[in-house]
Amino acid sequence: SILSFLFAPEDPGAVLAALTDPRIRIVTLTIPEKAYLRAADGTLDKAHPDIVHDLANPGSPKTAHGFLAEALARRAETIDAGEAKWLAERLGRQVPGLPVGLEVGGRVGGSNDPGQP
Repeated sequence: SILSFLFAPEDPGAVLAALTDPRIRIVTLTIPEKAYLRAADGTLDKAHPDIVHDLANPGSPKTAHGFLAEALARRAETIDAGEAKWLAERLGRQVPGLPVGLEVGGRVGGSNDPGQP
């Protein structure tokens, strides 16, 4: 059963708090295809204004990409480096085009798209 529901545009602080809470073990997201923010070639549209915002302001994300990358970076501060990298890589494989910083403390930037930084 659903225990709680958070809507990022209404309460971004609560979403980041939940995503970084060490007691939280499972998070599900509903993201419409339009919110994948893909460029014509299928990679992340790094020129999209919201992605540009997230890159410049990782602590106050607007996109699902930014929320997940920032939450992962914050969680990485409390877990060992190997686990943080594993989480980032696993997350990137499960969400095509999701930008994740693969280094501990990374923010939005990298991509799981082959050949993309």
